[in-house]
Amino acid sequence: MKAFKWTKEESILVLDLYFKKPAGMKKKDSPQIFDLANTIGRTPNAVYRKMYDFLRWYPTIPLLFYDEIEDENDPFQPFWNEYFLDPKKLNRDAKAILSDIRVYTLTLYLYFHLVPNTMAPKVPEVVALAKLVKRSPTFIVEILYNYLSCDPFMRGKVTQASTTLQKTCRLIWERYDKNISKLATTAEYITSYYQAKKKVSDD
Repeated sequence: MKAFKWTKEESILVLDLYFKKPAGMKKKDSPQIFDLANTIGRTPNAVYRKMYDFLRWYPTIPLLFYDEIEDENDPFQPFWNEYFLDPKKLNRDAKAILSDIRVYTLTLYLYFHLVPNTMAPKVPEVVALAKLVKRSPTFIVEILYNYLSCDPFMRGKVTQASTTLQKTCRLIWERYDKNISKLATTAEYITSYYQAKKKVSDD
């Protein structure tokens, strides 16, 4: 199976988890690692290994001259320095990233259950997803149309999307387009997250 390069956004999520009290490595079988892995479509072992990459920096003071010693094999140092002294910003950014990943993943799963002429704000499936994730149906449709431009079967049939959503759509598409069963498993896990969240708010 293809190994996917870690994105900066995913690495930020791992760093945020690393900083959660007690700061430092979490156990490989911890619920936090399990939850993050299942949300972003990776294995707990992969998340644990990625977290281990940060171990060498903690609790080192941020390096002021990292541009002089940084190399292409060490992609963690720049945003380690960015976030080390501002964990609140790290947590805010991580929450936003995680929310987007959940929404975009569920929307991709919906994409494979619709045809283009049913990708509209008033379609029941779109309305239901929008309600679940607390986003507007119009926003869900915008993501769906970005996925259309990612789909090789639609090449030449739709206008190439050029919105700010395209980068995330492309990343999620490439993660799952050849592994729909993995997408289904991840979507089921994320759906259960929203359902549990709704139950708590209703109680």
